[in-house]
Amino acid sequence: MPPRIISHKGTCWVYDEATVYGDAKIYDLAKVKDSASVYQEAWVSSNAKVIGSALVAGRARIDNNAVVRGNAEVSGDAHVYGNTDVCDYAEVYDDAKVCGHSKIAGSCRIYDSAIVSGKARVREQAKVSGHARVLDSVRVYGSAEIYDRAVIAEDAHIRDEARIYGHAKITGRALVGGESAIRQNAYITGECWVISCVFRGDLILLGDGNIENITNNRSGVYWAENL
Repeated sequence: MPPRIISHKGTCWVYDEATVYGDAKIYDLAKVKDSASVYQEAWVSSNAKVIGSALVAGRARIDNNAVVRGNAEVSGDAHVYGNTDVCDYAEVYDDAKVCGHSKIAGSCRIYDSAIVSGKARVREQAKVSGHARVLDSVRVYGSAEIYDRAVIAEDAHIRDEARIYGHAKITGRALVGGESAIRQNAYITGECWVISCVFRGDLILLGDGNIENITNNRSGVYWAENL
């Protein structure tokens, strides 16, 4: 039996070789085109677009002005909304939310109950999972991983193979890269560059120094330029 449109409302469009089937619903001014697929119980509404070879499945919702394109996949109970752009081979699934003006690109994965919002950019092979939050104008790239209840905010950059987890928080214009592991309640802010360091406990790192290959398991307030 060929795919068929189950439900649509408004002036939505499904065209080219796109398929919409199962219990999927297309509403409002939404567009599904090219060879994109929307199926199972997924919803696409408002001015959202699913184009290219993108796939939207499960109970995923795409709305507002969000675009899912390329070979990207959104599934599970994920919600992509606002002015978000999900492209390339990126995947958003489980209960993840991607919103604001964020962009999810490359082969990155956003899953579990993670949230990416603001003008954040997540790309390459990066992963955001657990209850992690990536906010504001943050950049996450390389093979970096953000998980548990970590928060990355403001203009921070997380790159390379860095891992931020536990209740760790990175803000300001801080950059964390290399093979760094920032965990527990560690907090890094300011304009410091932290490369291949291990921090944990209740450590607070401030300032604008560049530090590399340091392990610090002690609590307290430290200035990067003094380490």
